[in-house]
Amino acid sequence: MNLREKGGRHQKKKKLNKTMSWDEYCQAIQQLGFSKVTIVNRETYVAIAQSPKEAIATTYMDGSTTINENEELSSDWKSSKRQLFRFYGMKFKIVKRDESQGKWLIGERPSDFIVVRAFQAVWFIASARKKSDQSKTGFTSAQEAFDTINKELWSGLEGYI
Repeated sequence: MNLREKGGRHQKKKKLNKTMSWDEYCQAIQQLGFSKVTIVNRETYVAIAQSPKEAIATTYMDGSTTINENEELSSDWKSSKRQLFRFYGMKFKIVKRDESQGKWLIGERPSDFIVVRAFQAVWFIASARKKSDQSKTGFTSAQEAFDTINKELWSGLEGYI
C-alpha cells in the first residue's frame, strides 16, 4: 500500500483498482481530499454509493426556478452556453469542460470545487473544499482537484465502467 501524508500524519491510501465496490470508490475518493462523493447509475438515476449519506441528487427551488439535480447530470456538458452546474444544493461556475465529448466538467464557487465525470454506466460527482487559512484540507484550485481524481482513479476506469 502507498502512504499519503495528510495533515502532518501518514495515512494508508487504499489502492484504487477496478474490482472495488462502489462504496470503496467513495472512500478512496474521500482519501484523495474530497468531502462529498456520489456515484449515480446512468440508467436509473439512483445513487448507488455516496458519502456522506445525504450526498444525493435533490430537487429544490432557486428563487422561482425548480432545480432537479438529475437533470444537471443528463444535460449537455459540451455546450459553452451552459455556465453553471448545480449539485449538492449549490451552484458551481463551470470553469473547464470536455468540449469534444462532454465526458467531464470542473466547477468552482468561492469556497468549494466540483468535478464530474460521465462513464458508460455511472456518473461520478465529487466536491472538495478550497484550501484557505481557515480550511487546510482540500485543494488550491479546481484544476488540481480534477487532476488528482483523474490521475488516481478516472483515467484507469475508462472503458471499464
